[in-house]
Amino acid sequence: MTASELFLIAVSCYLSSAITALVRRQAADVLGAVLSVTGSVFGIWLAVASLNSLTPILQISTHWQVPGGSLVLEVDSLSGAFLLVIFAIAGLGSVHGLDYWRRSKHPESATRVRFFYALMTTGLILVFTARSSMLFLPAWELMAISAFFLVATEDQEEDVRRAAWIYLVATHIGTICLFAAFGILRLETGSFLITGSLLPTDRVSIVFLLALVGFGFKAGLVPLHFWLPSAHANAPSHVSALMSGVMLKAGIYGILRITSLVTVPPVWWSLLLGLIAATTAVAGISLALTQTDIKRALAYSSVENMGIVCLGIALALAGRSAGEPLYVALGLGGAIAHVWSHGAFKSLLFFAAGSVLNSTHSRSMDRMGGLMKRMPLTGWAFVTGSLAACGMPLFNGFISEWLIALGFFHAIRSGEIAGWILAFAAPAVALAGALALASFLRIVGIVFLGEPRTAEAAGAQESSRLVLVPLACLGAVCVFFGVLPGILASPLAAVTASWSRLPGESLSTFLRLPYLAFAAILAIVAALACFVKILIRRPAHSIVTWDCGYVAPTPRMQYTAGSAGEWFSHRLLPEALRPATFGRHSDLDPRTAWPPLRAETPVPKTDGNLFPSPVAFRSIASDPFSFRLYEPFVARWTSRFERLRRLQQGRLTIYLVYILLATIGGVAWAAVRGYLK
Repeated sequence: MTASELFLIAVSCYLSSAITALVRRQAADVLGAVLSVTGSVFGIWLAVASLNSLTPILQISTHWQVPGGSLVLEVDSLSGAFLLVIFAIAGLGSVHGLDYWRRSKHPESATRVRFFYALMTTGLILVFTARSSMLFLPAWELMAISAFFLVATEDQEEDVRRAAWIYLVATHIGTICLFAAFGILRLETGSFLITGSLLPTDRVSIVFLLALVGFGFKAGLVPLHFWLPSAHANAPSHVSALMSGVMLKAGIYGILRITSLVTVPPVWWSLLLGLIAATTAVAGISLALTQTDIKRALAYSSVENMGIVCLGIALALAGRSAGEPLYVALGLGGAIAHVWSHGAFKSLLFFAAGSVLNSTHSRSMDRMGGLMKRMPLTGWAFVTGSLAACGMPLFNGFISEWLIALGFFHAIRSGEIAGWILAFAAPAVALAGALALASFLRIVGIVFLGEPRTAEAAGAQESSRLVLVPLACLGAVCVFFGVLPGILASPLAAVTASWSRLPGESLSTFLRLPYLAFAAILAIVAALACFVKILIRRPAHSIVTWDCGYVAPTPRMQYTAGSAGEWFSHRLLPEALRPATFGRHSDLDPRTAWPPLRAETPVPKTDGNLFPSPVAFRSIASDPFSFRLYEPFVARWTSRFERLRRLQQGRLTIYLVYILLATIGGVAWAAVRGYLK
């Protein structure tokens, strides 16, 4: 088949899946999933073909009725790298959603979920292939609006509606910046096409800054990430996987596509992006340590991973500025490898979290526990994804972080000024990795180990095969590419050459060397384990350990999700990133109150009695940027703008007076404008 045929079949399958979703029959749901999987198979075929080619394999250009526009589609190696993620995750998510949503609290919303799920996938495909801003922006809006309706699926709940509206406002602020960026780009190039080569000028730098803000909103870069945790937490789990595993990458793709247009980017571009990325990586995983909601913790982990990806892009930009192909190869190669890795392990984690949610009917980790015995397949899938997310050797997450760290070490050794300035990024990657390990140890320990904390957790059962098949596929991907990373060398070289227009530097040496040592260590550990097992063949004796004076311990005596991360959240993190604790007398919601409530730790009072009176407190693991910065700002200006309601009289005569005054003002301005020049 030709590339055009593969592309048209893939898009047609997803559009057909959206149409079948409108039929409220179980057979229509199955047919929609089959169409989605079929479209994904053809789409993966197209993406793999593009990764094996140094030139675009698909170019479609035709005129249409939009003034000054033309429909231009193109698939090169850079587009193929992102298409591979969208087709793989969207197909598996459609299978996962078949059984997941039937067992949810609101199964009647299945039709809406499948319809907008297919539309969002179609929008993402067009975003990754559009080469004209006149097509890119409508595709971007299709993706954004579809995601809004998916986030608002369970709109019976106030938190869900709030999360959806915050997401909608944030995404459209970013879209306004993109409109401005593409408008200035049109003035610079004289065309709406997103192709060609540009020299670094003041206008092009403004385009970069606007694109960084517009695409940074979608990628969840700090401090533009405030919409992300609540949106990902409240969406259905397979939608969360699509948003985290793919939609965030649309922002990364936009940054890469805009920077690819500039021949030699200024050095300060890489420094600015590196600073934002390092802050995003460390702050994202630090905030994940404070969460008690399993899906919010995974969402903050995605913020960290987007920071790591942008660190690789910053290194690649510095390499292009200095004319160092090796930095470009290691930086962009690591970034693209992390795009693939994050798409696999984060989707795996969200699918597993959805399986847990359907069994326990709660996202709170404090209401789980002991699930490894009751849901062993889901538990081991979550452990596999966690190891990959922590960047452990022999898992795919290690590969990308290894390449990016190597790139920074080479940049430091080069003696370049940009390399020395970017040296802070290397410890940022290491610190983010250490905090990620602590975060996922906490999640696995609280959710899957210990004893059940509630009756729902005690009665949890393993999910069906439709839910487990995507977990098995993604788990296999995490292990396969972690053990055999050399397969990625050729595709990464093609993507690097497509983006930088420099000869693609081979990464096969860097992908092969560490695994000789890891294989030797693994063999030694396995041999020692077998030796110890052979030597110790005596029966184990069960003895009672010291019970701290408690004769009958209960699950309430276990660590909670908050207490397990207390040392990190209250002692390691700076004051600005710590969660707020509120006493029982706080009548207002601390997340929405204005003026902001002060955090207070409740102290038991005796009131003259022998024993202290009962006291209660709650810990709100709110986003500090939203809680301390954005929400007070919005509340303050909302109260000020409410005074303008006096102008809304509801009388036609008053409105005619407003129109008359506006007309007089316009005529007066036109009359005096010439004298003011």
